[in-house]
Amino acid sequence: MSNLGLLKDRIVYGKDSVTYQNLRQIKTLARIACADEDIKLRNCIKNSWFGRCSEESEEFQTCYQSYMEKLKLVLEKNEKLKIQDIQ
Repeated sequence: MSNLGLLKDRIVYGKDSVTYQNLRQIKTLARIACADEDIKLRNCIKNSWFGRCSEESEEFQTCYQSYMEKLKLVLEKNEKLKIQDIQ
């Protein structure tokens, strides 16, 4: 992630270090949960011409966003996040 992305996250989600660390944890867990879609997308990008991976990209983004929402709800309940929460 670029520094601009990190800065945007801090602005959008607050400058509070706990909030920021929670956001990083949510993003990491969401990426782990969508590992299959992520691998398909990376392989497509690596093995094809630019712009030919829209289907794989959409699958990954759909998975990633749904897990982000689910994990945010878990976090709002002040529960400790665990890998089991996302499966």
